[in-house]
Amino acid sequence: MSDEPRLARIEVKLDKLTSVISDIVRVEERISAGSDRVSRLEHRMDIYEEDFGDLKDIVQQYAATAKTGEKLFWLGITAVGGAIAWLINLVSSGTQP
Repeated sequence: MSDEPRLARIEVKLDKLTSVISDIVRVEERISAGSDRVSRLEHRMDIYEEDFGDLKDIVQQYAATAKTGEKLFWLGITAVGGAIAWLINLVSSGTQP
């Protein structure tokens, strides 16, 4: 009869052990799911970094073109202003061009 309490304690310990093992399995599943999410986010971040690098190159090309265009614009404005000043000077001095 002394075996019955001992078996009961063993059963209780086995139940606790089963509960702990199932808790460990759930925690491992959460860790695995979190790791999968992190891997997916890292992959997406790599794609975004590539796209960002391409976009950066395109913007640099457009910036150089815009800078050249701006210089040409001001050169044209200066040439037109100089031509107007030259014509005004000719008209005011009374000579024909």
